[in-house]
Amino acid sequence: DSGSEPVVEKTVSTVEELEAVLNGDETNVVITVSDDIELSSGIKISGNREIVLQGATSDVKITFAESTGVLDANTDHSMFYFEAAANVSMTLQNITLDGAKKARLFYLGDTKGGTKNKLTLETGATLQNGHPQLAAGETGNQPSGGAVRLMAGSELVMNDGKIINNTANRYGGGIYGWSPDVIVKINGGEISGNTGNYAGG
Repeated sequence: DSGSEPVVEKTVSTVEELEAVLNGDETNVVITVSDDIELSSGIKISGNREIVLQGATSDVKITFAESTGVLDANTDHSMFYFEAAANVSMTLQNITLDGAKKARLFYLGDTKGGTKNKLTLETGATLQNGHPQLAAGETGNQPSGGAVRLMAGSELVMNDGKIINNTANRYGGGIYGWSPDVIVKINGGEISGNTGNYAGG
């Protein structure tokens, strides 16, 4: 149980520092982002961990770089990628994640063998401008889930914050659940301005 482990506090200001902590081995970590960060690729998050990601101030933003092409299937077109059975629980507060209309914000892989992938939004957390798309040379269906894609058994809890202005070329402009055992709990916050081209704004 990572919740019983001592909390490690890390402050980051660059994409390299952020990726190093997200791929680290601290099982219970609070990451404070002190300055705006641009991502040019998706980040796979290592497992069996509890993570809090927060801004040092309310205007801190992590954005997908507009000069970069759309994200490919390596991270399922997502800025932050929880692998199947990763057993990651992440809480966002006081920070904005912006997909620049070129990337999804979060992909939560399958729950397997008693593991759980979970994302929680608290006060000041904003997921905006997500828009996953097939990259050049990719084939198949356009991606579903503009801001968050939840695979089997994974969970989204929204206590506060915003999921706004996200787009999916297929289903679920804001949130897409892949299977009936996905868990979505909306206890507060705002979900608005999201568009799914087939269904599910």
